Amino acid sequence: MSTKRFHTFILSMVLASAANLSFAGNDLTVVAAGNPASSHITENASNLQMSSVRRWYSGPVFASAAANGHVFFGTGGSVRVLQQKPSLSGPVPQQWQEIGAVKIEGVVRDMHTMGNSLYIADGSGALWIISIEEPAVPEILSKLPIKTEIKAISGDGNRVYLAAGWGGVHVVDVTNPMEPALIQSYRTGGYARDVYVSKGMALVANGDEGLKVVDFSTPDNPVDHGSLPIPGSSTGVAGRNGMAYVVNMDDDQGQLTIVNVNDPDMPVEMSSLPLIYGAERIRVEGNFAYIAGVANDAGLIVADVSDATNPQKLGSYWDPTCSESVAIDGSYAYLAHGDQGLEVIDLSNPNELKVVEHFDAAGHSRGVAVDDNYAYLANGYTGIKILNVSNDEEVTTVGQLDTYRALDIEARDNLLYVADDWAGVKIIDTSSPDSPRVIGSSDTPGYAEGLELKDQFLYVADGESGVRTVDVSEPVSPIEVAAINTPGYAYDLAARDNILFVADGKGGLRILDTSKASELNELGSYVIDDRKFDVRGVDLIGRYALVAAGYSGLHVLDISDLSNPVRVGGFKTKRSAVAVKTAGSRAYVLDSNRLRVLDISKPVAPLEVREHALPVKASRMQLGGDGVYVAGMEGGLVVIDR
Repeated sequence: MSTKRFHTFILSMVLASAANLSFAGNDLTVVAAGNPASSHITENASNLQMSSVRRWYSGPVFASAAANGHVFFGTGGSVRVLQQKPSLSGPVPQQWQEIGAVKIEGVVRDMHTMGNSLYIADGSGALWIISIEEPAVPEILSKLPIKTEIKAISGDGNRVYLAAGWGGVHVVDVTNPMEPALIQSYRTGGYARDVYVSKGMALVANGDEGLKVVDFSTPDNPVDHGSLPIPGSSTGVAGRNGMAYVVNMDDDQGQLTIVNVNDPDMPVEMSSLPLIYGAERIRVEGNFAYIAGVANDAGLIVADVSDATNPQKLGSYWDPTCSESVAIDGSYAYLAHGDQGLEVIDLSNPNELKVVEHFDAAGHSRGVAVDDNYAYLANGYTGIKILNVSNDEEVTTVGQLDTYRALDIEARDNLLYVADDWAGVKIIDTSSPDSPRVIGSSDTPGYAEGLELKDQFLYVADGESGVRTVDVSEPVSPIEVAAINTPGYAYDLAARDNILFVADGKGGLRILDTSKASELNELGSYVIDDRKFDVRGVDLIGRYALVAAGYSGLHVLDISDLSNPVRVGGFKTKRSAVAVKTAGSRAYVLDSNRLRVLDISKPVAPLEVREHALPVKASRMQLGGDGVYVAGMEGGLVVIDR
C-alpha cells in the first residue's frame, strides 16, 4: 500500500479457557473440555518435535455462527461462546454474555453449525468437530487433518464441504462426528475461496475463475457443471431458490452478481449491484443479502434481492476495518470484523443498521520482545500486548495499549520502543505493566517496520524511506539525527560495533557505517539477480551474516571485508525465509509456517536438526531465556523451548 492509511481500533481481550493442551513425547494430545476420557485425540507429529510449546491463542475474528440462542466466534486459535438473554430493561431486546471457550491448534477461518455440532475450518489444515450440546462447555469430538489450507466451510445433510484454495473442494462424511472421513477431494480449476452446498449441488467462489457449479450428490463421481466468469476475484457465494449470489474483489468493478443456476450447465447472470471495491463474504436470508465488505466497502451492507433482476442497496454499517464474514440469526447480524472483533448488529430496520454489542479481539501478532517474565507483542492494529510468560502452563495477558499498527518492538529498562508503521516510532513506559503509557514518539517519513536498539540510538528500518537514526537518550523527546535512503524496502536490522546491517528487501543486504551519529554511510552490499531473492531478516555470528532472503532461502555471507560480502554457504528453505536469529551453534529460521532449527557450528554448511510446525505463517521472532518467541500473525504468540 503506497498511501498512508487510517484505522482506529479498541482492544480488550477476554478469553475464557474451556480446553487444555498438553504435549507428551512425540504425540500432540488435545484434551477437550467436558469428559477428557471421551475426547482424547492423538495426532502423530514425530517429525515436528512439538514436545514443548506454549501459546497465547488470541487473534483476529474471521468467522461466526449462531444456533439455539448462542453465538460462536473464532478469535485466533480459540472459539468463544456467547449466550443471548432477554434484556430486563432498555430498548435492546437482547443482551449477550460470554459463557465459555475452547481452543484448537490452528486458526479459526470459518465455522458452521448443524444440530448439536460446530464444525471448524482450521486454516492450518484441519476440520474440527465440537459438541455444542452444552454450549458453555464445548467439547472437542474429533479432528480430521487436511493436507491443504482451508478457506471456508459449508454443511449439507451428513456432509461438510471445505473450500481449500488450490486444493479445490474437500467432501467430508460426518455421519459419525467422532470419526469424520474425507471421501472426496475435487480440484475446481481455480482458487476455491468459498463454497455453498444444498442438496449436493455446490456453488464455488473460484477466485479468478468466477463461479463454478459442481454436483456432489454422488461424492465418488462428482459432476462438473457450468461456470461463469466474474470480474476480479470471486471471494464469497451464497444460494437461494435457484440463484447464486457471488461477491468479488476488484479495483474497477467490485460487485454483487446474481446468477440463475436452475440449469447448472448454463449459469446466466441476472443482474449485478455495484460495490466500490468488493466484499469477502455474503449471506442471503429471505429477501435480503448481507455483505461483509472490505476496503471502501468495509463493514456490513444490506441489499434487497427479492427481484433478482434489480437488487437494491439498503442500509449499511461502515467502519474502516475490513470485514471477514457475517452470520445471520433472526434480526441480528454477527459481523466477524477481523482485528476489530465481533459486532452484533440490529437488522430490524434494514435501512438503518445499529451496532448493539461489541466484543473485542486481538489483531495480527507481528513482532515480539522478551524481558524477564514478560513478552511484549507488537500486535498490528490493536497495538501492543504485555503477556506474562512465566507460567509454563498458560500465557496470560497483563496489559495492552492501542497504537496505530505495531510491527516490531524492542524492550529495555521498563521502556518499549515500537515500530508503528505509518505513525513512526512510539516509546512506551511499562514500569506498571498493567497500565503502559506512551511517553514519546518520532514520526518517521516512511513505514516503520523494524528496530535495532544500541546504546542511546534506535535504528529504524523505515520501509521505502530506508533507515533512520533516532537519539532516544531522552525518551520523552526522541530526535532523528541521521537518515539514508536505501534502494529497496528496509524490513529488519542487526548491529555490531559501529556497523549496521539492513535487510532491504529486493535491495538485498546493505551494510552501513554508524560511527558518526549524524551520518549513515554505506560501506558495502550483497545483492543477487534472482527474482526469488527478497531479504527480510538478518543476524550475525562471528565473521558471518545470516540473511533470510525469501524464497531463495538462507544465505551465509562472509563479512570480513565489509565492502564486499561474499556468499560462502546457505540453506534452501522449503518455503520463504522471513526471519533469522542465532544463539551459540544454532540458527533459528522462520520459513513461512515452519520454524527451522539449524546447526551452524560450521556456518558455511548449515545442517537442519529439527523443525516445528506453526499454526500460521509467522512474521518475526525473538530468543529469550530458553525459548523461541514467535509472533504468529493470526495465531497469536507461540513459545517453543530451545
